[in-house]
Amino acid sequence: MNGVSIGEFGELAMCASELGVRAIFGSGDHAFTKEAQALVPGIEPVAVKWGVKPGTGEELNEEEYARHVTSARHLHPVRARQLIREGARRAMERAKAEQFGIIPLTPPLKRTIVLRPTKSRPQKVAATMEHPTSFIGVMNAREEYKPV
Repeated sequence: MNGVSIGEFGELAMCASELGVRAIFGSGDHAFTKEAQALVPGIEPVAVKWGVKPGTGEELNEEEYARHVTSARHLHPVRARQLIREGARRAMERAKAEQFGIIPLTPPLKRTIVLRPTKSRPQKVAATMEHPTSFIGVMNAREEYKPV
């Protein structure tokens, strides 16, 4: 979005921000927490697992990427639940006293989607959608994919 790589969390947090809903807490893998911190000012993230393979896998096709992201080191469930509970509590306490968790959206908004090669689609394809004022509008824009 506007040149910043985002995942599903980023899409949802940007939709929420446009509607005035704050993203104050999130838990997941270490890569998620880094993305969330870079994207959402002040968010309280908690990592409960870590990928064990290096790199982002950007250069991989869909099948290779699926294998690349299947290995992780996890916290014990009891410890993970404890950290999640503590992080959520910190986020709620901070949210009472601080304004954070809204992503500043700067129009115009331009979304680019790049799909990895697959067996049925042997080359990378991309689509670009734009909206002059709304993130939700750009998310609902029609996608037309072309080879990259």
